[in-house]
Amino acid sequence: MAKKDPDAVKAGSWIIVGGLVLQILFFCLFILASVIFHLRIRRNPTTPSLNSSIPWQKHMLALYSASLLILVRSIFRTVEYVQGNNGYLISHEIYVYLFDALLMFSAMDNGSHEVIV
Repeated sequence: MAKKDPDAVKAGSWIIVGGLVLQILFFCLFILASVIFHLRIRRNPTTPSLNSSIPWQKHMLALYSASLLILVRSIFRTVEYVQGNNGYLISHEIYVYLFDALLMFSAMDNGSHEVIV
């Protein structure tokens, strides 16, 4: 096992925080691209988008709701990591259940159980 260099451990910790923040940034860009697409397709609909057999607007709303839940979870996990092993969030189990397990379950479930082929 390698000897722990405190400076290297600290640098590695900040690299992880930077990666988590970068992940949140790119996820926000994805959500922004989705919103721009949604606004443009509603303003200038294409023939397939006018087809009522494709519930694309319902799917966009499901995408927004799941994305919001995942974004909140990612922010929680970043704050949790920054606080460290003795932080408030990790020392109170209810926050892990609320902002991790419940949000991920809700994002996966999203209330829609239809299968569209």
